[in-house]
Amino acid sequence: MLKHKIGRTLIFLLFFACAAGVLIAVPPKMVYAADYYVNNTTGDDSYDGLYETFQGGTSGPLRTLHYAFGGDFFLTSGDVIHVAAGTYSAASESSDTILYINSLSNITIMGAGVDQTIIDGTGASSWVTGVFIQDTSSNIVLSDMTIRNFQTGVNMQNTTGNTIEHCKFYNHTSAAIYSFSSSGAVSNSILGNIIYDSMRGVQLYGMYAEISPLIQNNLIYEETSGEMQEGILISTYDGESYATVYHNTIDGGSGTGATGIDLETSGGSDVLSPDIQYNIITNFTDYGVSGSGTVTPTPTFLEYNNVYGNGVSDYNGLTGTNSISEDPLFSALATHDYHLTADSLCVDAAATSSVAEDLEERIRPLGDDPDMGCYEHEPFVSGNSPPDIPVYVSPASFTVFAPGDPVILEAGPFSDPEGDSHISTRWRIARADREFFEDNPGTAFDWEETGGDLTSYTVPNPEINFIPGMAYMWIVGYRDSGSGEYTWSEDFIEGPYDPDSEENIFVVGARETDNAPPVASGSTAADYRMYSCHHIPDNPEASAIIGDDLLGGYDTTQYKIGTYDPDYNGGSYREYPDFKIYPGGAAWILAREGMQIDITGVPMTVTEDVECPLHYSVQNADGWNMVGPPNDRNYLWSDVMVLVYNQDTGAVDFSARIGDLASGNPYIDTRLWEWENGQYASDTTLMESGNGYWVQVRQQHVNLAFPVSAQATWSNPDVMLALGLDRAKQLAGAVFSQREAIADEDSSPPSPMSSFHASFKDEKSSVDVSCFIESIKQR
Repeated sequence: MLKHKIGRTLIFLLFFACAAGVLIAVPPKMVYAADYYVNNTTGDDSYDGLYETFQGGTSGPLRTLHYAFGGDFFLTSGDVIHVAAGTYSAASESSDTILYINSLSNITIMGAGVDQTIIDGTGASSWVTGVFIQDTSSNIVLSDMTIRNFQTGVNMQNTTGNTIEHCKFYNHTSAAIYSFSSSGAVSNSILGNIIYDSMRGVQLYGMYAEISPLIQNNLIYEETSGEMQEGILISTYDGESYATVYHNTIDGGSGTGATGIDLETSGGSDVLSPDIQYNIITNFTDYGVSGSGTVTPTPTFLEYNNVYGNGVSDYNGLTGTNSISEDPLFSALATHDYHLTADSLCVDAAATSSVAEDLEERIRPLGDDPDMGCYEHEPFVSGNSPPDIPVYVSPASFTVFAPGDPVILEAGPFSDPEGDSHISTRWRIARADREFFEDNPGTAFDWEETGGDLTSYTVPNPEINFIPGMAYMWIVGYRDSGSGEYTWSEDFIEGPYDPDSEENIFVVGARETDNAPPVASGSTAADYRMYSCHHIPDNPEASAIIGDDLLGGYDTTQYKIGTYDPDYNGGSYREYPDFKIYPGGAAWILAREGMQIDITGVPMTVTEDVECPLHYSVQNADGWNMVGPPNDRNYLWSDVMVLVYNQDTGAVDFSARIGDLASGNPYIDTRLWEWENGQYASDTTLMESGNGYWVQVRQQHVNLAFPVSAQATWSNPDVMLALGLDRAKQLAGAVFSQREAIADEDSSPPSPMSSFHASFKDEKSSVDVSCFIESIKQR
């Protein structure tokens, strides 16, 4: 299976060289970091996992994790595997061990979120391991999923550099997370997980080897009586352990001998010296912290912990300096809500901690000092007002950044009605051709800053892979110490190219000036042409783009220029200069003496799928849009995609080719309308660059997507046929039987703007223009 596509230029060069009889050395297979996708509902293991939704062919998500990590599928260092919501069980995966990771390094496996992506041991022949990372692998990141009902949830054998974070584990008969080493030094990280009802939450074992894991910000507890023996078990056999155990909350092992943190040695040369600080360890039958074995464990630090309510003793022969033994005053212990209440002595008690955030990724400290345990208490005040709306400072609207250059975002000073302090800032960037600031991977990029200059952020280009020839939106949110809430510069569930606000858009690429096709002279409605542009302009105002091309200025006896807005005046035209020009939109132009338009800006990318948001007015029940190809390519209308976005989450709820949609679908009228010879025709098959067309959308949050695979090339027989038919029908006009004008005003586009005079019957048009729109919004 081909997993990585070779560029067309390389293919052409190979073909040319072979045709010329030149012998060339074929380079080794090119590999690069990529994002792959697994979806056990829509996926197929015959797909390539790239999830290029609009590319056609075999592109799309895989169905099983077992296949993604099997021998037939090629992964390389840096790859990210996105696992969609769903339950991946032994039955559905045809494997007892759902994820067997062998001979791989630097791979990230990311679920859709805990309680959404679930790896389930139900149905396995025996309760074995859910995720097995073998010693030939290293630096694996596993995040944002639930792993349940196995003997061991994650088993790491002689493998180092791995990170298990932001996951949920429960109902494991041995250990939720197990790490073993019998050779070499091993250092793995277990961060921000929720673990309950497993015999051991985390078990670490070093045999003849050194282990130095980081166990931080985890919540480990017993929900069902008798299910947990140890919260954390660290043991050695003639080995060394230097575990770091910070800011964990461990509660409630009720079985015989149950212990919160158990340190065990069994060899004569063991060194067991963990660093145990800032933890809350409560309600175990025997010990809170216990040290035993052939060699007495010697923690390097055992302090700033709250060890309380444990049956036999809080400490078994170990000393906890700077620690307390007090009721932590959890919010609701009975329902396992382990957040701290305001009166807890654990609040502000981890004075020396430098850990920057808690299990929920809130900053530490929110008070004077960090808190013990996995949760930082929020000292926010009920009824306190959030910060004032941040103001954009730079970059200026439509600033162009060269590919590879850093993008520096800057917002205005923080202010708050009550004078509360500024505790964090979020920066979010998304492609401007899409409907929403999505949370989906590859669409929106989101960072939180908790220190330094919270009003400025430099985005290193490789971090988000900016696309040359693409515009981006950005927003900024400020969070205060009083309310704990963010105030955003814009509503981040908002359409792109907002006509009322565009100061938050920048462009990546190279500027150039280009001439649009000349506007032919004309004076009647039949002479109207609808034009589109494929540059992201320096300034989208119509006056900035067209103004210098109007001889004598905008004289309505010489020019009529405008575009349709379904929200404006009950659904009507915005006439020059009261509109803006963006790729994917179109405008009417009628010029008595003709005109030549030039535009300066960044050409829209032709190597990536591009989207065009459509507008639907709920108030006016109007979904007519003037559109054109957003870049300098022609497209077969049937291959253009329709995407329907979820208004709450920004996810794509539905996607399909125009050619695959039924005429009565709830999203869009599948006809493409074109103005020719003074009338509308609805059987256009080819969208040509620079031209404009009408489409009618039937609901909000619908985009057109223009896939690279739908670009019309002249070598394509379907394109040649479509163009030939369109041209023949244009010449034949209304006489051609297959290209009939649509007379029903309820199903045809709005008539063109009024001509140069207010009331007359156009001799070349079947349309009476006497009732056309004359009002012009004054700025």
